[in-house]
Amino acid sequence: MGYAEAYLDAVRANLEKVAQREAERLRQAAARIAGAIAAGHRAFEFLQGHFLPIEAARGHEDRPLVFTPITLPDAAHLRPGDVLVMSHQYGVLPECVDMAFAARRHGAYIVAMCPPSDPAVIVRSHPSGKSVPDLADLVISTHIPAGDVALQVPAGGPGACPTSGTIQAAMYWALVCAVAERLRP
Repeated sequence: MGYAEAYLDAVRANLEKVAQREAERLRQAAARIAGAIAAGHRAFEFLQGHFLPIEAARGHEDRPLVFTPITLPDAAHLRPGDVLVMSHQYGVLPECVDMAFAARRHGAYIVAMCPPSDPAVIVRSHPSGKSVPDLADLVISTHIPAGDVALQVPAGGPGACPTSGTIQAAMYWALVCAVAERLRP
């Protein structure tokens, strides 16, 4: 088996974990987001990490218009009743944690698509020592492997080929589909 096949096997196994263990949390998030939108609130997205960058781009076409991309400088647009969906491999980068703190201050409900991170294993670089999952109202775990490594190179050294971006994209689209289904006329 080549590296490409091994990577796809790792992604498939990772997606199976998400499908089996996170379906209820995905439904809860979709219901919360659809309810917020139906009540006149907004749903925002703050997507980082190995997630495909075009998905978080403003003006992106060809998708149901569920989420509005938001950046940290725009966090003041968040209001009570709004929902913020966040993703990152582990939710530990200072900008991610700052966004979660800002969302909390503005009363938004936070959905994090990342695994809870063990501070003994994953370095938390925010001065508070917090991670996004620590601040989120609902965490939908990506079940990514430790270090976000799908393959080990036989010659040694660091692992390669993260699964987080692929898993986050699948979870994101599943969430968009579930919200769109709930909002259909």
